[in-house]
Amino acid sequence: MTLNGQTQELQRIIDRQLISTLFQPIVDCQERSVLGYEVLSRGPSDSPLHAAPALFQAGEQCDQVISLERACLGHAWQILQSSPSIFALPVVENDRPLGLLHKWRVMEVFSSTYERSLNQAKPVDSLTARDALVVEHDEPLEGVTQSLLEDDLYYLKQHFIVTRDGRYMGLGSTRSLLRTMTQRRVEQAKHANPLSQLPGNVLIQREAMRRLQKNEAFTCIYFDIDHFKPFNDVMGYGEGDEVILSLARQLCAVFDGDTDWVGHIGGDDFVVYSSKLELQNRCEQVQKLFKLETLSRYPEALRKARSMTAEDRDGKLKRFPLVALSAGIVVAGSRSFGSAADLAATAADAKAKAKKSTSGIHIVRGECVAEGSVPTQVIVFNAGPPL
Repeated sequence: MTLNGQTQELQRIIDRQLISTLFQPIVDCQERSVLGYEVLSRGPSDSPLHAAPALFQAGEQCDQVISLERACLGHAWQILQSSPSIFALPVVENDRPLGLLHKWRVMEVFSSTYERSLNQAKPVDSLTARDALVVEHDEPLEGVTQSLLEDDLYYLKQHFIVTRDGRYMGLGSTRSLLRTMTQRRVEQAKHANPLSQLPGNVLIQREAMRRLQKNEAFTCIYFDIDHFKPFNDVMGYGEGDEVILSLARQLCAVFDGDTDWVGHIGGDDFVVYSSKLELQNRCEQVQKLFKLETLSRYPEALRKARSMTAEDRDGKLKRFPLVALSAGIVVAGSRSFGSAADLAATAADAKAKAKKSTSGIHIVRGECVAEGSVPTQVIVFNAGPPL
């Protein structure tokens, strides 16, 4: 196509307002919802300038960029007027988001003849809001929600821009995000442990399956309090509950990374999932915190004796050590376990061995692909004095 022919065709598209605007939905397949729309401006379907790159390249070559942007803005405004469900359009340059064109702003400017005459010749950029929240596609929803709530004390943005490696991917709806987060919190509250309010067994199993299905290596840690029954019998169940709550806080404080997840199986049993594979030091850190906190709960005489007398499960009096914390660590390879039950059984076995070790920590590493198989390598971690 010659430059003269290109110029004539571009002028025809602008004069007759033949711009077509397509709204391509950005769909969250997991949540089965539309997060937003990618807006594409194109020429007529029977025109050589139909494709967006050809259309805007012609605008640059023919020195008609402002006229073309004005035509796109006008058409976008008509769509905004006629579509009550659309509140904003993204403004993108070379796949990089510049900001958002808000419906209320366009309506405000074009609502009167005077304002329209002042602004109709201006490019889209003049009405673009540059303060849009931009987040990467893999940012946790909790973090996005927090950013939106903290961004402006008096105004909650209706949309946010989602990118992948800095390139525009789509629009997210704040309303949909808050609805999703509310549903998640209701679901979590429904299945939370009543004492600690941490995720309970149903959510623990779901998290295990989610990580197994990703086929990526991760760590599962099973924490258990040693000699907890004698502690309850001697110190009382109220003190026992306080010890459990204290441990829950310690676990959440130490395992606070983006990929860390803490759940409460029940009683004095907890589980931690993490994408990090070397967590012995953090387990030791929790052990030390737990030891310091629980020692302060004993009377001075029991602290000095380092033991207490209580009935065993057969009703016979016996001397028991003070409470301590054991951790069974399972480092799961990318294809280690066939099911959450298989993982749980291995973690329970690692925890049982940890309770017999001097360090209170037992580590299992392996690649057991088939369900019910046995890890190929077992490591006992013996470091530090016994608790």
